[in-house]
Amino acid sequence: MHGRLSILILQATVLSLAAAAWPTPACAQAGQRVVDRRPFDQIVLKKSAGGTMLEVTPLQLEGRRVPRPFPNGRLTVRLLDQPAKDYEVLWSDIQEVNLYEQMLIDEANDLTRQKKFNEAFDHFAFLNKNYKRLPGLEDATARYLQANALDAFQQKNYDLSLAILLSLYERNPKAGGIGRAVDTVASRIIQDHVEAKNLRAALDVVNVVDKQFKDADLTVVDRWRAIFKRNADDRVRAGAAALRSGDYRQARDAAYDAMAIQPDHPMANELLRRVSEKYPTLAVGVRTLSPTIATPRIDSTASLRACRIAHRTITELSGYSPEGGVYSCPVGRVTLDDSGLAMRFGFPEELSQETPYELARWMLRAATPGSAVYSGPFASVASSVAVDSLTGSLAVNLQRPHIRPEGLLRLSPLAQAGISPPQGAFTMGDASDKLVQFVNGADSAAIAELEERLLDQDGEALTALARGDVKVLDRLMPWQLEAVRKDRRLAIGSYELPTVHVLIPTHRNPLLDDRPLRRALLYAINRDKILTDLILGGRSELGFQVVSGPFPAGRSLSDPVRYAYNDGVEPRPYDPRLGALLSALSWSQAQRAEHGKEDPADRPFPTLRLAHNSDPIARTACQSIQMQLKAVGISVELAELSEDELLADEPEFDLRYAELAVWEPLVDAELLLGPSGIAGRCSDPMIAALKRLDDARNWVEVGEALRGVHALAAGDLPVLPLWQTVNHYAYRRDLKGPTESCVSLYQTLEGWEL
Repeated sequence: MHGRLSILILQATVLSLAAAAWPTPACAQAGQRVVDRRPFDQIVLKKSAGGTMLEVTPLQLEGRRVPRPFPNGRLTVRLLDQPAKDYEVLWSDIQEVNLYEQMLIDEANDLTRQKKFNEAFDHFAFLNKNYKRLPGLEDATARYLQANALDAFQQKNYDLSLAILLSLYERNPKAGGIGRAVDTVASRIIQDHVEAKNLRAALDVVNVVDKQFKDADLTVVDRWRAIFKRNADDRVRAGAAALRSGDYRQARDAAYDAMAIQPDHPMANELLRRVSEKYPTLAVGVRTLSPTIATPRIDSTASLRACRIAHRTITELSGYSPEGGVYSCPVGRVTLDDSGLAMRFGFPEELSQETPYELARWMLRAATPGSAVYSGPFASVASSVAVDSLTGSLAVNLQRPHIRPEGLLRLSPLAQAGISPPQGAFTMGDASDKLVQFVNGADSAAIAELEERLLDQDGEALTALARGDVKVLDRLMPWQLEAVRKDRRLAIGSYELPTVHVLIPTHRNPLLDDRPLRRALLYAINRDKILTDLILGGRSELGFQVVSGPFPAGRSLSDPVRYAYNDGVEPRPYDPRLGALLSALSWSQAQRAEHGKEDPADRPFPTLRLAHNSDPIARTACQSIQMQLKAVGISVELAELSEDELLADEPEFDLRYAELAVWEPLVDAELLLGPSGIAGRCSDPMIAALKRLDDARNWVEVGEALRGVHALAAGDLPVLPLWQTVNHYAYRRDLKGPTESCVSLYQTLEGWEL
């Protein structure tokens, strides 16, 4: 956890010493803590008076002080178990009087000595709330905090130790040894951040300590600030040397390091300015890093984002019209013949000698069964290819009319055809678990390098954008829209097409092959509540809705992308009882099939492993799904994985949370639901429905066929539909080029300027 945040959070916990409520009354039981009982006092009688110990309701003593010596006369008491009746006790028969609050402080001190700090906390919290003026309480609380801080330090829980010391300091700034203790603990926290190369966090700790322990006699602040200044100066000198030698990336990294240590370092800012002139680098904050093996897939929006710049495809979806997707070709232009029986590619003169032949050879391989690049959908449509040597154009003749044959090539990389990417395309560079770099191969490019930085925490992401650490944030969460709209330095763009969120069962667990169990899972998930309360946070945003199938419902009833959505199929209602019943029945049948009818063993339902990426919506939704499935008896283990791990051929999970970019359902239905599709489950009726879709010759037939596919998918549940979201991105207004809307984040990257 970030140093500053952890300190403040833990501080709030410790400071709650002064906010605990009166304990709930409880009957006395053997070993029961005093703090858990209803308040009472104790009177111990002398042996001559029977030697009994009486538990009485709190005595009415002046100032709640036991008189010393005891006075003459009688003391009126009420027994704890007979609170309505008065009794009188001679003061001369009393050996000892123990007041409730004193018993509490004695018990708290004893727990402190035993290092049972959590239990002692309850006592001190109660005492500080209700007996603030109790003699000895301040000293006892200080001893407790000192002992707790020392123990936390010895347990290497340094953040907690510092937070406890802060609570002690706020109670008594002149507590003995407070300065030395803070120096020791803070230095260790800062050193750990420095060793982890998290210099900004280390600097934050220094600033927090300086502010919170303002009047303490500290050495840690000045000592570390001097170290940071020296380190910043050293990094600037190293960066300047790298700049002179032409190593711009090293120079830029050095400038960033220096600015992380000392944000207002004048030479670091100047170094960064000079590096940016020589080697302009665009930093983009992303919620999920691009996969290192960037194959374009409709079940990975991160792969589509990366492929737009580093793995260009033969055709690209560049917009949407009432007649479906609008496609472009990165190395030329693509058009559809009026007859619908031919698709033509034209190329600029400098590419017309080789590119059409390379593309034609690839198409022949793509239509040949057994080929490494074989594409069933393309092979079922294409009949022949021909290159016009005079014009340098390529004609793809079709066996039958197809509404959008360009869409068949949307996920086919140019590299498969041996075609070099267009000038200015990027290649993937270094990658880590926090950063992916894309390097531009063109000389004098407006953007020489693009960095994707993982920013999967809300506060971290918006802070980085506002501070300028990143120029673009690839995804705004719905709950962040209002805050960004208020910041004049920032602008919001919207993605033209919505995404559909689903759970995809894998074949790792054969239990999920049972359709009633997949239905049980969907019945047990309160999708509307997750979407409305968690994802939208009670807000109303156009286009967010629960869906009944894997196709987008669009932003409105008139949205063209809605052409595949079947309005006649209602989303399954939330019915946890039915979910529990179906899951129990499915498990019972599975047990009988495996062990036989005579097997009496009552085996627990196996734990399902649900995988998701680092996107905050995916993380939040899966946590809620886990709790809701647990309520119906289905145990779920969550796993946050990288895109490479999620897209692996041999998944190590049973369910995957995925965000589908089914933006051309005419083509994508087969990719998702077909026999070799992403869902991995395809019934005979679904094969027949997809065949009807493939045979469709006009938009009316396409719509009817897709609505049939939708209905089957809603019944069979090869994927479990959750909800649709409309997505946004944000960028700094000092970045030139980003548009107010796009299909893919980097769609207009060639026109961006830093």
